[in-house]
Amino acid sequence: MKTLLKTTLLLAALCPALAAAEPIASPTPEQCRTVLSEFAMFEAFIAACPRIARAEIDTRTRLNNVYEGFARYGECGKQIESEPIASMLREHPAIRLLGQDGKRRPSRAEADAFCRRHRGDLTRIVLKYNPGRNR
Repeated sequence: MKTLLKTTLLLAALCPALAAAEPIASPTPEQCRTVLSEFAMFEAFIAACPRIARAEIDTRTRLNNVYEGFARYGECGKQIESEPIASMLREHPAIRLLGQDGKRRPSRAEADAFCRRHRGDLTRIVLKYNPGRNR
């Protein structure tokens, strides 16, 4: 998951559309904990439940808008090595589903259960990081 976060933060730095996002100057540790947790959930949902994620996110443009929302918290990437955040991520349901390196292949039953249990979380995250999107 750490690799996924760093990749997204790098993408945010390089992509003009994402770079246009006004960054959050100095997010609090609590904000960073929340952002990193929600990012892990978002990435796990895309990996485990691509059809549901596509239906919720709608289009690639919307996906970029959500990543732009996450990119505003780029400073949080520096805190990922801290012990409180590392321990929180180790216990995160998305990390348990996909493994520490993000490469574990969950069983179909595990993925389906994860998708059912956390679909509301995906909706909340998409709305939070892409506030212009209304259903």
